[in-house]
Amino acid sequence: MSQSETPTYNLKVVVKQTGIKADTLRAWERRYGLPKPQRSAGKHRLYSGRDIAILKWLKARQQEGLSISNAADLWNSLEAGGQDPLQMPEYSEPQSFAPPIDFSAEDKLEYLRESWVSACANFDEATAEQVLSEAFALYPTEQVCLQIIFEGMNQLGQGWYQGEVAVEQEHFASELASRRLEALIAAAPPPVRPQRILLGAAPLEEHDIALQLITLFLRRQGWDVLYFGANVPLASYDSILDPEKFDLAIISAHLLHTAAQLKKVSQIARERNIPMAFGGRIFSQVPALRSRISGYYLGEAIESVPQIVEQILDGSLREQMVEEPPDSLQQAGSHFEDKLPYIELSVRTALAARMADDDVRIATTNLGRNIQAALTLGDMDLLAPELDWIHGLLANRGQPGEALKGYLTAYYQAAEEHMDQHGQPILEWLEQQLNSS
Repeated sequence: MSQSETPTYNLKVVVKQTGIKADTLRAWERRYGLPKPQRSAGKHRLYSGRDIAILKWLKARQQEGLSISNAADLWNSLEAGGQDPLQMPEYSEPQSFAPPIDFSAEDKLEYLRESWVSACANFDEATAEQVLSEAFALYPTEQVCLQIIFEGMNQLGQGWYQGEVAVEQEHFASELASRRLEALIAAAPPPVRPQRILLGAAPLEEHDIALQLITLFLRRQGWDVLYFGANVPLASYDSILDPEKFDLAIISAHLLHTAAQLKKVSQIARERNIPMAFGGRIFSQVPALRSRISGYYLGEAIESVPQIVEQILDGSLREQMVEEPPDSLQQAGSHFEDKLPYIELSVRTALAARMADDDVRIATTNLGRNIQAALTLGDMDLLAPELDWIHGLLANRGQPGEALKGYLTAYYQAAEEHMDQHGQPILEWLEQQLNSS
């Protein structure tokens, strides 16, 4: 465990990492002042890595035969003498993240995941790598990848959305995860199947952990996979999608606006007569979106992808085909794209005195590109989760409950000011949201 003094861990995590009951932790804090956790805005205890190390030190002294009061006195006397008990060789012990043997399998994995997430949040690369090494020694590769790395990254992403995790922490974790997955992919056995599969993220899609996992799982089952990574430009797909080189393309998108880009890739694949499969978080959040993309939907479970790929390539699955959206929505999309810079400037100006500019910028950027995406995909109702996201974003940043309506009012007024009759589908949708909010 990192000895960072940043308050990061809640009481539940500390109980699992130390094996000390919550009531005991509170009693030690009350009687001996060890450790001294800080408090969150909601008055909940938040422990640092050093706090956890102190608790483990006290527990180790108990196991050596000292009472807790004597262990606390020893700690205080060593500190009073200018020594750090955690750095003294006579009190050191090998660091391990192996969970206690009396944990259930679910608790063990949660323990390791929380340890990895916390190390990443503290920018502690050595600890994060050690946690993963121990996890891979205890559990199958696929299980560690899904339940520690993938779920851990989702946890950090949710923490950013809630304003509890900085974007730098999320990026640090993503880099460590990608590096570990790249090493596992490189170590996979050579392909034994004849078909070749292209894997890549949709244009503008920066998230590629799920795609790396699929690459790893397919390679471990003998597939010949060429992985192109995140944010592959549309022009690149136009150049590399060749039926003589690939038997299947798998493209991922996790956001609504990148799903619209994915649709453009599907059109290229369809013209080249290459089967295309797709998946990503947005298709789980908005199930109606699945019917807007031509191709094969891969489902919500990454571990099931190899089986679905097998069914696609043996012809036992039927490919889904969709029609293009009506001309009115395509014209609205072109018109909105032309007017978007003016709309965004007007919104930020209108809300300058009421909301933080950074909050308005994030909300407006997301809403604008997702309106464009909904028009490209042919269904304005796909935007409903986006409004929920903006509402949550504003609430997590301290905005009052009515902030969303004020924001939508400013957006509607700006759109009405800058767009003509071609923007009517957008204005009607905005008006509908205002009337229902």
